[in-house]
Amino acid sequence: MRGSRIDGCGRRLIAMLLLAHCGALCCGYGAERPAQSPAPIGAKRPVKTWTLPHAVVSVSVSADARTLAASLANGDVLVWRINDEDTGSGIRFRPDVQLPVRVRFSPEGDLLCAFGNPNRYHRTAEVRNGKGELVCEFLAPRDSFFPTGGVWSDRGFTVAAVCAERSTLFTWTVALDDAEPSFRHTFSRFDGLNSVVFARRSKRCVAYIADLHGLFEYDPSENGKTIAFRMSDSRYRVLQCGLLVQSCDGRRLAAGAVVERFSPKSRSVAQPCERVFGAVAAWDTSTRKLTGILGRWSETPSTLAFAANRSPILAVGSYDGIIRVYEVASGTRLKAWKAHRTQVSSLVFVPSLFRCVSAGEDATVKLWDLAGAVPKRLVGE
Repeated sequence: MRGSRIDGCGRRLIAMLLLAHCGALCCGYGAERPAQSPAPIGAKRPVKTWTLPHAVVSVSVSADARTLAASLANGDVLVWRINDEDTGSGIRFRPDVQLPVRVRFSPEGDLLCAFGNPNRYHRTAEVRNGKGELVCEFLAPRDSFFPTGGVWSDRGFTVAAVCAERSTLFTWTVALDDAEPSFRHTFSRFDGLNSVVFARRSKRCVAYIADLHGLFEYDPSENGKTIAFRMSDSRYRVLQCGLLVQSCDGRRLAAGAVVERFSPKSRSVAQPCERVFGAVAAWDTSTRKLTGILGRWSETPSTLAFAANRSPILAVGSYDGIIRVYEVASGTRLKAWKAHRTQVSSLVFVPSLFRCVSAGEDATVKLWDLAGAVPKRLVGE
């Protein structure tokens, strides 16, 4: 009876993680008590603020760090220059997809993909050029979704979706201009796929996939071989994870997680002393080992983003409008500040600069300079 109840809670929580960008509310228990004394939550002045007409669902920055794109709660997508004081001179269009829409630039920055929720028959992803003109369109099964706004591979041509109910991964090749998936694979041992990212700086098309029970590496070239990541260390065990993101150097993965913490005494009898519903777990992709738990909060994070260089820096947005910045290697919280009045719906780092852009349900997009909050040894990496 006890195991059944825990499993039910875990499924409910992971579903909330998946709806983070859509404004779903989540609650739990536990207080944030990092091992090291964290930087206090304070005030920080943004470099620039753009006020938009509706709540912002997601935001993306082009590879040349010159262009921003934001999707709004009413279904519109705005594209403007990062040096502009307002969005009035930019491009505005409405994708033919169901709400809410999420956007992401391709690695080269010349294409913008808009991902939508399902209509009655299917889910849709549109790829558009810099003028907002439609390049191609992908149709996914109705019971599938594009996790955290979909993913591009380093090759710049692949978009992916997952079907949680059927444990199936779909991919599309932009160059083929085909609405039907160019690849699909059903995992017989997986349950409730929720996130997928492609391995960076890899010659193989390796994917990292999270489901209700763990994190796996999948290599289609190796006859569909899957290798499980370790979900525990001497202090923690990860029960559920979602919102999977990867560092730019490809060496680290992070995800919002539900974890159990052990004391040395309780570990010997395999009994946790605390369960935390809001945490971020980090892994090393070369060893596939859990490297640490960053923060412990009373609610799940709403969005995650790694720095756009080789620095081991992770920014975490939350439902209370606070952004926290961590050094992943040590687990140290470097900076925390109140960024938005309501939920932080999206976070992305600006390529080549130690700045990040945040979007909130308070209808603002803000540019932040993090150089002063991060040690110089990390800024230069």
